[in-house]
Amino acid sequence: MKKTIFLLVLALCLVVTGGVFAQRTDLNMIIQVSPDSLDPSVSVMSYAYSVIVNISEGLMTTDAQNNLIPGLAESVEANEDASEFVFKLREGVKFHDGTDFTADDVVFTFMDNKARNLNNSAIIDNVEALSDHEVKVTLTGPSAPFLGILTTVNWSIRPRKAATEMGDAFGRNPIGTGPYKFVEWVEGEYIKLAANEDYYLGAPEIKDVTIKFINDNNTALIAMEAGEADYSAVWPEAARFDIEANPDLKMVDYNSNSLQFVTMNVQNEFLSNKLVRQAINYAINRDDIVIVAVEGNGRPTTQYCNVGTIGYVDGFEGYTYDVEKAKELMAEAGYADGFTIRMIAQDEMNSRMAQVMADNLAEIGITVEIEMQESNTAVANMMAGNYETGVLGIGNLYQDFDALRRLWTPGGSLQLSHTAAEDEQLVKIYDLMSQAAALGDTDARIELYKQAEEEIWDAAYYIPCFFPVRSHIMAANLDIEGLRGTGYMHINEMHWN
Repeated sequence: MKKTIFLLVLALCLVVTGGVFAQRTDLNMIIQVSPDSLDPSVSVMSYAYSVIVNISEGLMTTDAQNNLIPGLAESVEANEDASEFVFKLREGVKFHDGTDFTADDVVFTFMDNKARNLNNSAIIDNVEALSDHEVKVTLTGPSAPFLGILTTVNWSIRPRKAATEMGDAFGRNPIGTGPYKFVEWVEGEYIKLAANEDYYLGAPEIKDVTIKFINDNNTALIAMEAGEADYSAVWPEAARFDIEANPDLKMVDYNSNSLQFVTMNVQNEFLSNKLVRQAINYAINRDDIVIVAVEGNGRPTTQYCNVGTIGYVDGFEGYTYDVEKAKELMAEAGYADGFTIRMIAQDEMNSRMAQVMADNLAEIGITVEIEMQESNTAVANMMAGNYETGVLGIGNLYQDFDALRRLWTPGGSLQLSHTAAEDEQLVKIYDLMSQAAALGDTDARIELYKQAEEEIWDAAYYIPCFFPVRSHIMAANLDIEGLRGTGYMHINEMHWN
């Protein structure tokens, strides 16, 4: 009798699963906040980028080991001084709406980015379709980092017809060529994606994706522990040991290329004084910030480039922790008795950073009032100049100091210190970085970067703090090929065991 029941159950399992035990094909993920837009030419948020990379693609990309490789381009040829590039495009690729990907879409994307004055778009002079699957890009001058620039989310290719017809609505209904198609966006709750079964690199193993927005780290962990989510970029650092001990969860670590720093608005009466900004840089204990903010999982820095990035200066000390030096500079600036400033923070980690800084700056007479803001609001306020100081992270998106040139671009949207465009030192920094980008000789580029960095450290518009060693958490039976320095989740590189 028992044998009969067993055989009946086994037969039922074989019928239901088609002869094998069913493997999951869905995935529930967590990111911290709802994106600002899913239009690659509009968004400025890393939270949005982690979604966009699964929908849209550029001509160039990187593999899981951060190597530069062709993406929608099949191959590329450059002239001797890297001022002209001819891209041969993949044939047979379609956008999610069924239209063909052609050279015309590349021309549209590049020239529209230029019209919008998007990051790095000023280097584009002309884009010409040589055929349906060949594009010639002419730059205003030589640019060694150009192919790396094209790996960034903002340079993902958009379909001319759909993007033009939809206008602003494209950001809520994105169409790309990537491994996943956009399905639904419920504001404040989730975004749904579905596998692109016709993806030119092969249909993804994971078919249905729900990306949930959970701002609170503890709430995100509870969802993971309860099995309500399978992958999260959000979790409380204090729970690391408990997570590592949980047999149902595991961690995937990566060396982040995102600099955690503080930006200062020089339009403020006190921060307009360079001596004050230098004093603040000396007063900050970066070791304490790393211990408190990320439980020691980060590398304190007074530089803007991490190890392995073109522009990193080995052995440079920069602003060492020196309270007495900071006090001397405050007195020289005429503020021996200090003053009060506001500091914007966006999340738990940034809040802890801000608290350490507040304690540090109290030692030199500066009272810091911390104001928590939602991420989209905080970034918008910093870009608009509606703030005094703010804690922020910025990614070096293509492993080159050039990727951060936007912080010192006169009049640029991410020149967050709001220094006047005609400021002599700001212009000098930008010119040195621009000259470096035009050189094919890496050693010569680094020499110019060093000169730029000397001016940057003297100007002290910002306060570099640390590069995090970051971790995401995931279900124990879920695997991923690897996380790039950006930390963006490429879902087609994930699979269930």
